[in-house]
Amino acid sequence: MTPEQLALFKSLAPAQILALALKEEAGGEPIEGKVAVGCVIRNRTYKGQRFGGWEYGEVILKPKAFSCFNDGTASLQRLIAMAQVQVTQWDHDPVLFECFYLAKGIVKNIIRDNTKGADHYYNPALCNPSWAKEMTETAVIGGHRFMKE
Repeated sequence: MTPEQLALFKSLAPAQILALALKEEAGGEPIEGKVAVGCVIRNRTYKGQRFGGWEYGEVILKPKAFSCFNDGTASLQRLIAMAQVQVTQWDHDPVLFECFYLAKGIVKNIIRDNTKGADHYYNPALCNPSWAKEMTETAVIGGHRFMKE
């Protein structure tokens, strides 16, 4: 990620960057799945430096933490385009608008954790990561399995 791209994402409010992550990581999931991915990110903020820091942007932008922010991906290009648009225009994309609404509730701790404390997840249709064998599965929601250390 270029310094300019990083600065763009760092300029976003916590609910904004979380909404972008939800859109790319769980945009095709039901509401419960989007909430679960958001809760994993929130759970990581509680663990601080272990996952990049105490802030949503730090956790989300930690290198290789969330594949949608990896260099050279089509997801990153979509995220940049969305980040460059004023939030007031996000309502033209129903999924992004829903993600932003959910992100606000997650950031404000209004939405409860439906993952039972998970700090990792994966989609078994896309991969079976080796790290999952060393963790405890806490939930299966939509197409994702949620895990904690």
